[in-house]
Amino acid sequence: MSARGWLWSLLLAGFFISTLFLSLPFGREIFVSPDENAAYVFAKTFAETGRLSISESLNDELGGLLHPRSTTGFGGAIVPASFIGFVVALGVVGAIFGNVAMYFVTPVLAVLAIVLWRASVSRVFKDELLADAAAFLLLIHPAFWYYTGRVMMHNVAFLALLIAGIWWCLAQPLASRARERFRARLRLVDFGIGGALFGTALIIRTSEIIWLTLALLVVFIVYRAFIGWRATATFVLGFMMALGVLGILNASTYGSPFMNGYTAKYPYAAIVISDGEAAAVIDQPKTNLLLPFGFHERVILNNVINYGWKLYPWMSVLAIVGLVLAVVEKHERRQLWRTLAIFTLVLATWFAIVYGSWKIIDNPDPSIISLGNSHVRYWLPLFALASIFGARTLVYMLGDRSKLRLAFTGGLAILATLLSLELVFFGHDGYQPSREALATFIVKGDRILAATETESIIIVDRADKYLFPERRVVVPLRSEATYAAIPAMLEQAPVYYFGITLPDKDLSYLNEEKLKPLGLRIEFVETLSEESLYRFVKD
Repeated sequence: MSARGWLWSLLLAGFFISTLFLSLPFGREIFVSPDENAAYVFAKTFAETGRLSISESLNDELGGLLHPRSTTGFGGAIVPASFIGFVVALGVVGAIFGNVAMYFVTPVLAVLAIVLWRASVSRVFKDELLADAAAFLLLIHPAFWYYTGRVMMHNVAFLALLIAGIWWCLAQPLASRARERFRARLRLVDFGIGGALFGTALIIRTSEIIWLTLALLVVFIVYRAFIGWRATATFVLGFMMALGVLGILNASTYGSPFMNGYTAKYPYAAIVISDGEAAAVIDQPKTNLLLPFGFHERVILNNVINYGWKLYPWMSVLAIVGLVLAVVEKHERRQLWRTLAIFTLVLATWFAIVYGSWKIIDNPDPSIISLGNSHVRYWLPLFALASIFGARTLVYMLGDRSKLRLAFTGGLAILATLLSLELVFFGHDGYQPSREALATFIVKGDRILAATETESIIIVDRADKYLFPERRVVVPLRSEATYAAIPAMLEQAPVYYFGITLPDKDLSYLNEEKLKPLGLRIEFVETLSEESLYRFVKD
């Protein structure tokens, strides 16, 4: 193996091992966010039963209130409230290799993405150094590194499948290894597989269908002479077959091929709450397909600055300089660079408007800017494109590869790696703080399970991610629908509340203003750190 091969092997091995930091020891079945917990619970259920639903008969009695975040009540069951492709993929792996194997899916896909990204950049730009630099910058980008370690999140898997689709169409591995007389036919098969990979990416994350479909359409129009109509047809066939699988999965889970976890609503009868309260719970406003979160200029600007710049300026500076070089520098591939720059800027504008208009609060402290915010993972495809421009900057800095330039550029790469490592492992919501939080979740979860009955219902604010599915949960307490449903809950099972310890004045307000008219009161049970467990009883 060459020195370059050894270096890449070490880099990939180190990256892979580092991303398992949050998962060790395997089999704890506890995760940082409700999204991850839901993905694991349903993947495990799918691996064991072949179903993507968990039975909950009391939902029929309680209007679908019994479910944690990232899930939804659907008839007498609980189903995922997100895209189910990644859950199914995890479940298949779990069924074949065991549940522990599910922890490795995202890190393996991430390593594959890095390898194929390098190969794709090399094929497009015919520059091995640029390809090495782009793959390296993708590897150390804090967003990619961090969410590879959040192994039950689907975003890295989505990006990996996009990159695999790009590489497959560029490399055409079946045709390139076949005899001359079979190459034309196998080229069509290669494009069919490429289309299936892009379609599978949309099974993982269907919300990206608009920009991805438009981008593919532009590519096939611009390069129609080179690709050919037959290859285009097989690509579309593979693409549509994958989306057909998505329709089958949605239909089996939600009752319609065009319904998913975000749009599925079950028509529960308003039997435990008033008509107005039922409308607030059941009837959601219709979403705008193009602008699901509206258009809010100040929010967009703040999110772009915070999650496109402030978190990792060392990565953003490299990309911006490379983008400028791509536009102004004379080069034999100038047109290719300019085309890529235009596409990147258009995609950046799309992500900024569509996702940037959403003021997401993933941390209890909304002032914290961290990798744990959802904007970071939503923009992963953009960061991958940015790695090519960052690589352009590094190659430009190397110039004639004198010792001084080599030392300076190498030092810059090491510094960028260390800054990324510090942010990923020790920043707000980083691996180390998250491990400490997981340790407290385990302690709290064990204590609450010991203090409550198996059949009990626990109303929570954030503890659902480590209490479900061992306990029935309702989120949150501070909801008129929840208050109104507590008497009906008490008819079915013991009911508790676990959350931030209530000051005496809040406890009095809750008992006198909210619960007394319902014939209820809330009693303190015990305190766990800054949170407490309470029990609802009939007054």
